[in-house]
Amino acid sequence: MKNTIAHAVMATAIALAPIAFSTIAFSPIAHASPGAHGPNGEHLDGQTAATASGLARLPDGSVNVPKLAQRRMVIRTTMVQEDSHPRTVELNGRVAIDPNAGGRVQAPFAGRIVAGPAGLPVAGETVRKGQVLARLIPVASAVERGNQEAALADLRAMRGLAERRVVRLESLEGTVPAKEIDAARAELASIRGREKAIGASVAGVETVVSPASGVIASSNVLAGQIVEARDVLFDVVDPARLLVEATSTDVALAGQIGSASLASAKDVRLTLVGGGRSLRDGALPISFRAQGTALPLAVGQPVTVLLKLTTTVKGIALPAAALVRNPANETVVWVKSGAMRFIAQPVEAQALDAHTVVITKGLSPENRVVVSGASLINQIR
Repeated sequence: MKNTIAHAVMATAIALAPIAFSTIAFSPIAHASPGAHGPNGEHLDGQTAATASGLARLPDGSVNVPKLAQRRMVIRTTMVQEDSHPRTVELNGRVAIDPNAGGRVQAPFAGRIVAGPAGLPVAGETVRKGQVLARLIPVASAVERGNQEAALADLRAMRGLAERRVVRLESLEGTVPAKEIDAARAELASIRGREKAIGASVAGVETVVSPASGVIASSNVLAGQIVEARDVLFDVVDPARLLVEATSTDVALAGQIGSASLASAKDVRLTLVGGGRSLRDGALPISFRAQGTALPLAVGQPVTVLLKLTTTVKGIALPAAALVRNPANETVVWVKSGAMRFIAQPVEAQALDAHTVVITKGLSPENRVVVSGASLINQIR
């Protein structure tokens, strides 16, 4: 009888063994998937007390995103690999006028502004080289003007006497020495030149023309305005050719630059012109020539210049859109742990170019990282 009972218990245990094994195999505790690990090989998949079937942030800080929601949010991931990348440096810069493709118009003397044949140009207007931009009438104080007019009257009287003397001597040609006739003519020419110069200062008009073809970047004049000598009247620039001047305290940096770009204008092509050899406000100026069609830049605009050096740094390259900030204001990337689970991983990164960054710490190769839609995942609460 005892043997029969023992055989029955053994048979029941054997029959229940597959069910127990299945229960253990599919327990929520054993849910870790390969690929979600930290920089030292540790698993990022911690044990979660509960799971979610919809959009939700789990107790351990990870996020659950169903497949349908991933398609709607355009979530894209990539398997990252570590490689050597050119080291980058960010510099503060400012847009300036290219001296070979623009110019600055200044007043040669104090005067009053008068509109030219086509009126006064305004900012943004296209002009051509040699085009009349304005006219400048000289102005002076009452005393100076009186002295100039008195001198002009004396010269006119002297010119009349000199003309009559030249006519008289020419009528006596052959009886008077030729040198006297030549001297009278030279004196008359001198008086006429002095009269013309003083007359131009009293009632003359100076024509202000464009030094280059381009666009009026700034206009500082109005009709009737009184300007002083050397006042800036117009700035003319070529919108397709500008300069970017960056500053650096490292005097050897200019010799290590491989390429450069602007953080705010990805389509602008920067060509290194060279670095200065004289410090300006304690920093060395480095000039770049910006080229492109319809450059989204303005003279005087502050910009951030990204320099790609000839030296390299080891790390993982990712699009800049993959970086987000967590509630603690740390820079993180989202690592895909399972079909619907994403884990935030704090990292250290530096800019590689205008739209790429390199992760130097915090991320291990062969992780599947979110490169599109990371900001949407970061908003799930």
